[in-house]
Amino acid sequence: MKTNSRFLLAATLGLALAFTFSCSSDDGNNNNDGTSSGSGSSSPSGGGVPFNENSQIYDYKTGVAFTGSGTIEVVRGSSCNDDACKWAAGSVTSGLVNLQLPPTIPSENFKDIFSGESCSAYGDIKVFKPSLIRLTNSDGNSQLVINYKDEQTGQVIDYWYFSKAGNITCDNKGSNRTMTINATAGWNTIYRVTDRTSETLLQKYSTNNILTKAVKWEIAPLD
Repeated sequence: MKTNSRFLLAATLGLALAFTFSCSSDDGNNNNDGTSSGSGSSSPSGGGVPFNENSQIYDYKTGVAFTGSGTIEVVRGSSCNDDACKWAAGSVTSGLVNLQLPPTIPSENFKDIFSGESCSAYGDIKVFKPSLIRLTNSDGNSQLVINYKDEQTGQVIDYWYFSKAGNITCDNKGSNRTMTINATAGWNTIYRVTDRTSETLLQKYSTNNILTKAVKWEIAPLD
């Protein structure tokens, strides 16, 4: 595949499982009910700042390069320690990430966040959004995020697993989010940009690279 809980960065992993978008969708023909054998999405389109996911981790407070090692998991709930809600997703060696997202996610972990009163046109497209990416080593558990933040903008990369392919568009009626997603079945790289100068902190989600800043892996402890 080529392509932030208790501190501010946790929000960047998209813990909310309900959107209040006004939406429309055009489903694709690739429907494997979440059993795609692919380990992730291909390199996305868009002219944003590129990111190498297999790169150095930095401390989210100090900015100092992390030099430890450990195993990476994608986790359904922040307190999960059961094999039914966590999946191996690669490793870290001397501070360098080797991300290997699991090839499949069981369908019982999918959420229907694209339907409902304000977003009823999504058919049966469902998604698994990890609560966090967790690093486990001799020091315990830590959270990994892909992040950039300053006074003007917050920019994040998330990984979402879709049950099937489809084009997803949502405007910001009744919410502070917009979404333009051309999903493939399986893992997709989701680029999220927040306008921190706007009154509503408008967030834009896209499978196109809309980053204007260089993001990086950051690590923070989990209590």
